[in-house]
Amino acid sequence: MTAAQELRAAAARLREKAKNTTAGPWAAVQGVEICPRWIISEGATEKDSAYAAEVARSYAEDGVAVSDADWEWMAFASPLLAEPLAAWLESWDGIEIREDAPMVDDLRHALNVARAILRSGS
Repeated sequence: MTAAQELRAAAARLREKAKNTTAGPWAAVQGVEICPRWIISEGATEKDSAYAAEVARSYAEDGVAVSDADWEWMAFASPLLAEPLAAWLESWDGIEIREDAPMVDDLRHALNVARAILRSGS
């Protein structure tokens, strides 16, 4: 996959993952022993909350400890980030990208973000 294709694929993945989610904003709940410790503050239903709690319980049953910092991150990284990130990645479309030549830092950062989204690691 070329660098340009990675950027486009990452933008598409962001949009796909965010599609049909509750956009947020989300917020973490402090000092309460509920699972999960974040709430969807806009458009949430009991079904949304029950599903989120079920997901969190499944992690606990699998022996995965979810820390307060994890809940904070999940609330912070709500689907609200998807569209601005996707647009930023797509903003490089039409620019020749050569990884074997000097590259501006912003483009290098965009590729790193795209690869993290795609989990390609290269």
